[in-house]
Amino acid sequence: MSKTIGEYQVITRLEDERGAEGGERFLAEGPGGTRASLWVVAAPSAEVRERIERETAIIRDLEHEVIAPVREIFDHDGSLVVVSDTLLAGLGADRIIESLDGKGVADPKAAYYLGGQLAAALARAHAAGDDEDIFGVCHGHLSPARVRIGPAGEVRLEGLGLAALAAPLISASNASAYVPPEQREGGR
Repeated sequence: MSKTIGEYQVITRLEDERGAEGGERFLAEGPGGTRASLWVVAAPSAEVRERIERETAIIRDLEHEVIAPVREIFDHDGSLVVVSDTLLAGLGADRIIESLDGKGVADPKAAYYLGGQLAAALARAHAAGDDEDIFGVCHGHLSPARVRIGPAGEVRLEGLGLAALAAPLISASNASAYVPPEQREGGR
C-alpha cells in the first residue's frame, strides 16, 4: 500500500472492530521511522470533532503507562486524523481469547493482572475530566480488541478519546457483547 497521510507513510490498514466507529485505522511510519496508529475520520461533524479534540487533549495530559498516548491531531484532505502510539510487538486480547476458545482458561493471575491494569487506566481516564463532564474521557465501548498485551506483559489500552465515533453506532457495533445493559436499552 503506497499512501501518505500527512507526514506518515501508511504500512497497512488495520482490520478490527474500530472500522464500525465511522473511521479507518492504519499502521503507519512517521518521521524518524517511528510507528504509529492513525485513526482517520472522514468529514466529522462539528460536534464529533469538538468531542474528539477535547477528549484527546485530556488523553495527552494523562501520561498513564497503560493508555496509548495521543501524539497529534491534524486535518488531512477533509478528514480528522488522530495519531497515537501503538504497541507493535503486542497481541490483541481478542486474539488471545480466540486462541483459548475451547482449549482451556487463562491463568487466573494473568487475568487479575490484566484486569487491574485496565481498571487503573480507566479510573485515571474517568477522573481526568473538567467541570463540564461527569467523566473525563468516555471510552464508548471497551472490548478485547482495544487491549494489546506485549511479550513482557505490558498492557496497552488503545482508542480512548474516540468515544464520539462509537456513540452513534454503539448498537450496531460488533462489540455489543461488551456494551453495558443500560446502553443497549438506550440509556447512558
